[in-house]
Amino acid sequence: MKQKSEKIVVIGGGDYGKIVISLLKKNNLFEIIGYTDKKNRGKILNIKYLGDDSVLKKLHIESNIKFAAIGVGQLQNADIKKNIVLGLKEIGYTFPTIISPTAIVNEEVLIGEGTIIRDNAVISASTKIGKFTIIGTSVNISYNTTIGDFTNISIGSNIGIEINIGNEVLIGMGSTVMNYKKIVDNCLIGAGSLVIKDCLESGMYFGSPAEIKK
Repeated sequence: MKQKSEKIVVIGGGDYGKIVISLLKKNNLFEIIGYTDKKNRGKILNIKYLGDDSVLKKLHIESNIKFAAIGVGQLQNADIKKNIVLGLKEIGYTFPTIISPTAIVNEEVLIGEGTIIRDNAVISASTKIGKFTIIGTSVNISYNTTIGDFTNISIGSNIGIEINIGNEVLIGMGSTVMNYKKIVDNCLIGAGSLVIKDCLESGMYFGSPAEIKK
């Protein structure tokens, strides 16, 4: 992470953009110059609107803005977020990891670029988290767990020991994944579900125990 002399722009002005702005302000490591969005939502937490995404190239080249934070939440399909990242990388933006000061991140934890860890999350030792993943508020991740890219672990979920979670997975709010389980790419785990066996087929899983819905 850079000193506060570095400037950053937030992409997206919806509800999740507000969360990202709040986290950046808590960390106090960047100067937030503003946010971009398809429409002007006025000031968000006293952060100004800069325009739509067409201004981002000019900001990078003429104003030397190097850093961007993705304020677009994880939808059921990660393609929108992936396309935003790809476009910004082509311009030359860099994406810092953003970790709430109230989160607990233990030793030997690896976290990829652009990943956001929200308030009161607990990440146990020897965990690996990929790129552009969201770890929600009060999520508990046990040790030796691996989580892929563009994945979202929603608020209050509990992830057991030595779990392997793939790319573009969405785990709904308050879900539990029991120890030593595998969840492959492109799975959706419904809110409040209990995963007691491997999810080896991409798809939607719901219930306690969680079962795939054809």
